[in-house]
Amino acid sequence: MNKLDYYIIPENLEKSKEIFQKLIGELKLLKNVKIKETQEVGFPVGFDMDKEESIETVITYKEWPFTALLSYKKVDGQLIDKENISQMLVVFECQQNDTVTIPLIKSYGKEFEFRIFNPRRHCYLPTDPEIFDIEIDILKPKFKQIFAERGFSLLFYYPNYLPLFAKKNGDKSIHIINPYMIKYFSRFGTTKEEIPEFSYKVASDIDTFVSMFDFGLIPLNFYDYYGKNIKIINHSGFDIKII
Repeated sequence: MNKLDYYIIPENLEKSKEIFQKLIGELKLLKNVKIKETQEVGFPVGFDMDKEESIETVITYKEWPFTALLSYKKVDGQLIDKENISQMLVVFECQQNDTVTIPLIKSYGKEFEFRIFNPRRHCYLPTDPEIFDIEIDILKPKFKQIFAERGFSLLFYYPNYLPLFAKKNGDKSIHIINPYMIKYFSRFGTTKEEIPEFSYKVASDIDTFVSMFDFGLIPLNFYDYYGKNIKIINHSGFDIKII
């Protein structure tokens, strides 16, 4: 099973060490989570941040067959809003079919003031613990094939397939996908015919999508804004068009 790594990016990068310690402490309190530390609790005696030592913790679950690794180590790379970095960060690694670890880590994001960064897609993940990155691969191959045949690449989805968000191939725009059309195509087969009711654009690119999604400005029901001009909405139903 392939493994995926994600970076935990605090609002203040200097707080990575503190966040690592807090996460370990919180996870230990959960009944369904098992923590196996490769070293002493938190940071071992004599741990020298200036020497860029790394520390790792193995996470397993009593009710799910997943194993994840939470570590504090040096990361070299580029974040969206920063120059190339060479920085000690909290990193977690999970299996490709792991539907538990990312929502669990996300659930502490608001309290500890961090976000999760996907270094392969070079984007932050939406903060909602319920929405999945397509790299957490639990969808049937036939669903992916439908997207490919329609000229889209699926990016984010909810486990019940409502709603689905995809990038239009050859374009950076992000679209909400009609889940009922996906179910229809999966049963009766797809077609090359242009079908306006298959999708509509909700953001110009993935970074804009994530920002808008986190502020509740992306529709979660396909037909709420199908055929309408999307301006400013949120999940309370407020719409600037009625002012």
